[in-house]
Amino acid sequence: MSCRPSSRATSSAIALSLALATSGSALAAPVAVAGGPVAPLPTTEGTGLCGAYRVSSDPLMNFGLLDREDFVEGVNAFIDDGQPDLASFVVGTPLDLSNNNDTGLQMSLGDFRDAVAGCPAGGCDFVENDPDTSFGMRLRGYLAVPPEHVEQPLHFGFYADDAVAVVIYDDAQAAYPVAVRPTQLGLPSWRLTNTVTFAREGLYPIEILYVAIAEHSALEMSLLVGEFEDFEAGANAPGSVSLAESGFTLVEPASFHQALSGGGSLPDEASCAQCSRELVHQAGNNGCDPGAYCNSAALCEPCALDAFCGPSCQPCAAQTPRCALVDGTPACVACVSDADCEAGDVCDPEAHACVAPPPEPGAGGGGGAGGGGGAGGGAGGEAPSDPGSAGSDDGGCAFRAGVPGQSGGGIALALAGLGIALARRRQRASALSCAPGARAPR
Repeated sequence: MSCRPSSRATSSAIALSLALATSGSALAAPVAVAGGPVAPLPTTEGTGLCGAYRVSSDPLMNFGLLDREDFVEGVNAFIDDGQPDLASFVVGTPLDLSNNNDTGLQMSLGDFRDAVAGCPAGGCDFVENDPDTSFGMRLRGYLAVPPEHVEQPLHFGFYADDAVAVVIYDDAQAAYPVAVRPTQLGLPSWRLTNTVTFAREGLYPIEILYVAIAEHSALEMSLLVGEFEDFEAGANAPGSVSLAESGFTLVEPASFHQALSGGGSLPDEASCAQCSRELVHQAGNNGCDPGAYCNSAALCEPCALDAFCGPSCQPCAAQTPRCALVDGTPACVACVSDADCEAGDVCDPEAHACVAPPPEPGAGGGGGAGGGGGAGGGAGGEAPSDPGSAGSDDGGCAFRAGVPGQSGGGIALALAGLGIALARRRQRASALSCAPGARAPR
């Protein structure tokens, strides 16, 4: 286990040995995820997993001595050692990846042929497709478990050339290894399935580790719901049957999210970034760019949550417990909806502050009714201007004098009304004295 190849070892010798540990085939035990999800199901479909890969110049040293117990840790350490220069990408296609090397037995073509539109027969390209290049790849995100998959036997199937491991996490970051198939001398191509049962619907962090040594490269992930006898065997071993022919279907990118709220982890859904799993769900940027934190899937996500808000990704305090966009930047605020305020108050949508509700329509209607009375007084002065018409203006003053809180309003209103009545009586008397046939009083 401690010996290394000499510097004179050729790349062809490494390819021939295929990197290689002495682990044998062993069927993994079924997995029951006892913990809960990290978030409820989003309302939108997923956009695929976030990938990162690193090329290996010495695959025997990097991968060949890893057994089942240390394969996950070893591949993660190899990839993490490449930070911050890792090449990241989003897998926006079904998990059917291949370098489509059609030489020999065409092992890179896998079980699903011509299954993805727009991709070659064996599957969509890896980021690295050179058959002479060794690399490690890590895919991360959230697996969406819908209600119909709760308490159901979910058989996850994998076709891998050369090695693969899959781990699911719950809301306490407890790890559930679903499949661990390290590199093995003489058996570079594998089929393996295992059963996973979830007790609750929601989002669960998932990590897929993959290693390509040389020549053929392939990774397929598929699913079958229902009864199936799980197995693990070399792709050409007796009893190793095609997963496509056994009723499995490729897992679509819609089943994978990168953010707790759903979808991609960055504003540009074609981009993503991974971070250290040791720093997940902690305040601060922790290896992510300013304004992003390391979420529970170990991906960099914008700090737009109550627990991680603003450029420094700090939790929002008691006086400003909610996170909202303020001038395009997440910031801690007092409220984002009326539910955040005390009974009777409402949330101002612009200031994000709890305020007293505005007066209802029609409030203060008593004063408006008084105004109607003043208007009536003005209408009473329809006759040509004379001293009586001044009563119309007084009527308006009577309205103002009658405003609540000012003394004498009622008296002024009564006097104004009396003046209007007298003026109208004088107008009628003058009109009668001028009428034809009228006689002057004696």
